[in-house]
Amino acid sequence: MTLSAGQVKLVPLIATVIQRRLERADFTATLLGVKEPVRFGDEWPGDLLPIFPVFASALSGNEAALGQYIVVDTDRSLAVGATGILGQVEHGSVEIGYGINASERGRGFAGTAVRLLVARLWDRKVVPADVTEITAKTAVDNRASERVLEKNGFVRTGTDHSDEDGDLITWAIRR
Repeated sequence: MTLSAGQVKLVPLIATVIQRRLERADFTATLLGVKEPVRFGDEWPGDLLPIFPVFASALSGNEAALGQYIVVDTDRSLAVGATGILGQVEHGSVEIGYGINASERGRGFAGTAVRLLVARLWDRKVVPADVTEITAKTAVDNRASERVLEKNGFVRTGTDHSDEDGDLITWAIRR
């Protein structure tokens, strides 16, 4: 299911797009719900790229990676980022992540993508009905990402640490 608001569209991440990205950095693909073929540049999908081989081994053809979306700027037919759920639902909670190509940051894509993803998760078609909390994490020095979450109703819940990202701030929105 494609989700949209203004020029931003979230399109399910499908196996053919994953495979194309693993084969080359720049490509064009026809996506469900987008009139023009979408351009994918070498920045896309950022931090998500290392997980693509795992997705590719589990999917084929037009199968979608559950809860994973391409963020598309429909005005320019350009893939500007990715968003989706991280890991599994645990204890009524699911974590989300999002990333926008560095050259596209500051244009409102992240905020709109998070708003659309949260609405999709609350409609219960992607996660079980017992999910009452959506969480996210930001690097302690990433004020822009903090603003994205605050504008979408998330509140700070604590801190965490990862070897890859260092010190983190944890966030949640509850239903």
